[in-house]
Amino acid sequence: MASDEGMPTAEAVAELLTTRLGTPVTATKRGAVVLPHPRGVVATYEARHDPLGAICAFDFHLAVRLGAALSQGPVLFAEEGDDESQVPESLLENLHDVCNGMTGLLGTSSLGKVSLTDVYPTPASIPSKVKPNLSRPAHRLDLVVDVEGYGRGTMSFLYGVVENASRLDESSEDEPELEDALLSIDMDF
Repeated sequence: MASDEGMPTAEAVAELLTTRLGTPVTATKRGAVVLPHPRGVVATYEARHDPLGAICAFDFHLAVRLGAALSQGPVLFAEEGDDESQVPESLLENLHDVCNGMTGLLGTSSLGKVSLTDVYPTPASIPSKVKPNLSRPAHRLDLVVDVEGYGRGTMSFLYGVVENASRLDESSEDEPELEDALLSIDMDF
């Protein structure tokens, strides 16, 4: 189920994750967060005529919890991930599967069907074509997602991405940076 802008609804995200993980998941909207998340994960999706059709960004907390929940590993497995500098490889593989399963939520009438392109752990090198799109999407949906028994974190869906970094140069020098205007959220749950 998508909203008027083609964004998935919080209810649709929760339903898909509940089905995929086999454990209850809730999702609620929240204010915009600064992206990319430190030690998080960024997934990119392409559409038939758009090599960067959509982006989904996860904070570290949600990335490890979704990865652990998919394998139905113990809660301690998710908590151990909190001690790592990046999402552990085994949990990143599981998150890749979760991201691939979300393609059905991300298609819009203007994009058509989308497919998962890649999953990047941060702060590892995010491709230059992706970076400007994290702070300046035309449409975005920011969610707090709670996976029962594993904990919660945030994820963001981004659409209407800029075609290339040169479009960012067209903005006025006097305009405040969007990143400065976004709400920074303390993610210690």
